Amino acid sequence: MSNQPSPPSDTEIAAHLDGLAGDYKHNPIQHVILNPFKNAILTFRAKYATYENITSTLTSNGVKVSEATVRKFCRAHLQEVKRLRSEIDRKRRETEGGTGAKPASLDLGETTTPSNAPRTPLTSDSNKPGPKIAREKL
Repeated sequence: MSNQPSPPSDTEIAAHLDGLAGDYKHNPIQHVILNPFKNAILTFRAKYATYENITSTLTSNGVKVSEATVRKFCRAHLQEVKRLRSEIDRKRRETEGGTGAKPASLDLGETTTPSNAPRTPLTSDSNKPGPKIAREKL
């Protein structure tokens, strides 16, 4: 005979879990701990930083927080993130526009046709719509 204790029964496990559930205290506004860092977090997110990157940055600076909390915080402030993104884009356009630089046009060579040139039909018979393969019988 073995001196090992018998495994707990289902009723003992259920009673233990009930006790743990009764003692659990949930903080419904856990993301409040991020309020002091709101500007930095939302700026990171407006610059398309991932939740994982933001979480690791906060953790490396002494703020213990989960990725889910950062995600929830950013989603709660989504309108502000959108506003910051548009502001960042506006500033970027102003700095690019100030230099007078325009995007370079693509050099497609002789493969392009003038806009007034007639287009070749997609089918062998121009009176029938659609590609020829759709009209062929197998």
